[in-house]
Amino acid sequence: MITVSVFGACPIYVHGLTVTLGDKGFAVRDVTRSPLSSRWFTDVFLIDLATLQDMTLDDLLAMDAPAAPVTVLVDDTSAESIDGFVRAGVAGVLDHCAPVNIVAEGLRAVAGGKSFIGTSVAADISGRPGPGPQPDEPDALSPRELQVLTQIARGLTHRQGARALGISQHTFDTYIKRIRSKLGVGNKAELTRAAVMRDLGRAS
Repeated sequence: MITVSVFGACPIYVHGLTVTLGDKGFAVRDVTRSPLSSRWFTDVFLIDLATLQDMTLDDLLAMDAPAAPVTVLVDDTSAESIDGFVRAGVAGVLDHCAPVNIVAEGLRAVAGGKSFIGTSVAADISGRPGPGPQPDEPDALSPRELQVLTQIARGLTHRQGARALGISQHTFDTYIKRIRSKLGVGNKAELTRAAVMRDLGRAS
């Protein structure tokens, strides 16, 4: 059974998750204090960003080293916001309107060590309907191109990524153009999403 510790969501929402996800193999628990460093065992932390009030996600993540991967519930699904979540180290992004099967799929993926962007969130990033089969097959990129994509997933600029790999920025930019062409993506947000879906950029 997958344990989900929910931080910040209203009691009614937590109750709804408990009921609807219970028969899908989840145990949902409401957490109110020090959620990320809780000594209680959990597989996933689910944080409702709308209830953080004066605290930002960065503040919360800085306050406690996460003891489990973090998924966030969001209202703002703009590309800029998603980019910020990825940079912060969030493993999963779901919006409040996501259907229960997408919520379950996302939580299961994150609990299994993968990254996940919910359907409507992904649609907002790409401007296309949410994820079905993706064009970015692993074998489509060379090892060097995967290294470059990893730097993007870590939130580095092109200059920083080039420095990390010991190559010129011009060469880095050339790799980025090739990657975008192969994956069929047109901007940094889509490129970041491609990296997240490959589970790149996470600390090893």
